[in-house]
Amino acid sequence: MAEPTVAQSAALQRGLVGLIITLVVMGLVLFLPAGTLHWRLGWTFWIAFAGACLLMTGVLWRLNPEIFVARSRVQPGTKALDYLFSTS
Repeated sequence: MAEPTVAQSAALQRGLVGLIITLVVMGLVLFLPAGTLHWRLGWTFWIAFAGACLLMTGVLWRLNPEIFVARSRVQPGTKALDYLFSTS
């Protein structure tokens, strides 16, 4: 496998930062309303969600890093409302 380019490395870094932010928000959304961290089903869901996200990110990065780079930046013609839904 060839060495990743600077753009690919930057895209991976942005993707991982976005993933971390998503996992933190998911944890807050799960555990703040529950009022406790001692919630086995919440932890099970969070771990399964985190694992699936990491697996999908790794597979996409391994199989097609170019699309990972393309999807990590704002494309021309992006609607203003779409910025609301982006995390990075």
